[in-house]
Amino acid sequence: MPTGYTAMIEEDNNTNAREYIEACSRAFGLFYHQRDESFDTPLRYPDGDVSYYAKALAEARQKYDAASSWTQDEIRKNHLKYLSDINDSNERSVNHAARINNNYEDVMAKLNKWQPVDEVSVNIKKFALDQINMCYPAKAYIEEPELSRQKWYKDHIEYMARQVSYYVKEVEKENSNHHDRRVSIDKFFADLENIPE
Repeated sequence: MPTGYTAMIEEDNNTNAREYIEACSRAFGLFYHQRDESFDTPLRYPDGDVSYYAKALAEARQKYDAASSWTQDEIRKNHLKYLSDINDSNERSVNHAARINNNYEDVMAKLNKWQPVDEVSVNIKKFALDQINMCYPAKAYIEEPELSRQKWYKDHIEYMARQVSYYVKEVEKENSNHHDRRVSIDKFFADLENIPE
């Protein structure tokens, strides 16, 4: 049975080695940007779009700059919002864990009432209960809020600075990777010229 790549050889007596190599190249990093396109689409350079990281960097810088200039009243308001958000998140987590535990308990009660006769069914029941017991009881994730407003603000600014630093590195890495891919693609295209007809 042919693979997605070898099917072109099996189905078309006119497939040449270059077409086949070009199709196979889509499975590698050089042309991953074309992995979902049909094999007859000509190979092309990636567009070099780093807009995700560039946009994320701009947003991180904007948030950092804004938070760095907050007044004491803005710090107080944002800290209160943070505390409210943590409280809401903790409450959702408790409710979520309770719902999951109710589901587990319902299924376990039904399985415990089930009295299979066949040995395979008995083993499947045991396996099913063992799987539940690995997860039950589900626990809520409770985050302890930072109650000190000044400590929270200091930590918040440091976190934002780390975000800016992270995105600066990601933009640099993406630009470097794009350059390296273009150089490798140039070499690949040059090698394609040496495939015998």
